[in-house]
Parts: sequence; structure tokens; C-alpha cells
Amino acid sequence: MDTKHDVAIVSAQAGANQADAVLSYDDNELSEWANDGQLSTAWITYTLAREAEVDDICMKLNGWRSRSYPLEVYAGDKLIWSGNTEKSLGYIHLEIAEPVRTNEITVRLKGSTTDKDVFGQIVEVAGGAANDMERKARKSKSRHNLRIIEIEFLESVR
Repeated sequence: MDTKHDVAIVSAQAGANQADAVLSYDDNELSEWANDGQLSTAWITYTLAREAEVDDICMKLNGWRSRSYPLEVYAGDKLIWSGNTEKSLGYIHLEIAEPVRTNEITVRLKGSTTDKDVFGQIVEVAGGAANDMERKARKSKSRHNLRIIEIEFLESVR
């Protein structure tokens, strides 16, 4: 039995590259939304299909193996999560300790990303476009890139 439901995203407003904002929730792991490398534009606000008490944010960020993103997440104007994302082999979950009922969630980069591969010799089977996105991200010298491949908002079933 599912204990969480996905809350649909109906739109997104971004600090930069607005036309690509939909790529962060298009259910395609070979596309992404990214800002323009400036800290002031490293944010994206999602409008949900309904008000929900989001208590888990599942996301895949570019550079998931080696990059940690210092993020703040807001439900409307209320800060609900702050910290550095974990490096992973794919998706991460941001657990929200005190969910707030809202239909608007903002993800904001609050500082410089850090890079260090923690998985060493583990080889990924997937290649192609996913690796192309990573190569493109590495070419940028900015540490203020927020790059979201996929995001979804989850609400516990009550």
C-alpha cells in the first residue's frame, strides 16, 4: 500500500531560463532545467495542482554523484527545509519535518555548490544524454548553478 501520493505540478516560475522550467518535472531523466549561473537567479517556484502538506521532496540533481547543493525550500513564504543535498547514485529525498499546507513550493540555491565524487570506481551503466548533461554542467565555472533533472512533491496518506 502506498503511504505517499505525488502532488501534481501545474506550472513553474524560474529565476532564469523560464522556457526550460517544465523540463524539471517532465518525467524525462534526459532533460533538465538550469539557471544561468548567477546566485540571484538560482531559484524555481512550483505551483501545485492543489493545496497539500508536502512532507517529502524527491529530486534528481545534475552531478548527483559528486555535487552537493546548499538549498532552501519554502512553502509559500515559510522555510521548510534548509541544508546541503547528499551525493547519491540518483534520486534524493528531502524529508520535511513540519509540513505546511500550500500549493506553492520554492527551491532556492543559498550558496556555492561543492564537488567531490564519493562513489569512486562505481561505474554507471547509463550513458548518452545523461553524461552529456553532466559534461555541459562541468564546463560551467560558476558554483551557483542550480540544475534540476526531475522533482516531485509527495504527501503522506492520512
